[in-house]
Amino acid sequence: MSPQELIRRYCIALTGGIATGKSTVARMLRQLSYPVIDADQLARQVTAPDSPGLKAIVSRFGNDVLDDEGKLNRPLLGQLVFNDERARRDLEAITHPLIKAALLTEIERLGLNEDPRLCFYEASLIMETGQERAFRSVWATFCTPSLQKQRLMQRDQLDQIKADRIISTQMPAKEKADLADAVIDTSGDIGLVAAQLDSLLSREG
Repeated sequence: MSPQELIRRYCIALTGGIATGKSTVARMLRQLSYPVIDADQLARQVTAPDSPGLKAIVSRFGNDVLDDEGKLNRPLLGQLVFNDERARRDLEAITHPLIKAALLTEIERLGLNEDPRLCFYEASLIMETGQERAFRSVWATFCTPSLQKQRLMQRDQLDQIKADRIISTQMPAKEKADLADAVIDTSGDIGLVAAQLDSLLSREG
């Protein structure tokens, strides 16, 4: 079975808006011994110093995106693409194919091609990049907009205006939830989240 086919048959994409509890659910899945591959970690891997990905980013955005140690200055790069649609698309054109290739490599590294079993891919951008059909299904985390903003403000030490700006640049969490195959509402306590997760996992057999 090819890695692509394995992903389609066994890998569930876990997505959701910023600060809606995606990382919390991913941590719970790991505690239940399910393999969870983190797209953010893959992104760091493909833009490591001296990597082709980082060289391509520097070629497009200049040496200013590097810190004093020659590593990618992610906050600065984020600022550069935050309100520049063309720059954001250029960045995605560089990183997304590399992350996809890294995902296939990680599938093999984990031995999932030799021992296929249910696994998860934690990623913010699934619907936005048209990847829904590449996976067994798509689960989305969701919470009320007011709670999402509150969590973001607390997590990143932001004021209300900055939090609103960040949330407004992303696909609404409700829209992601509507497009997903399953939704995990994280508005309640951790016990309620665990119960939803248990129910969903039971359906997967």
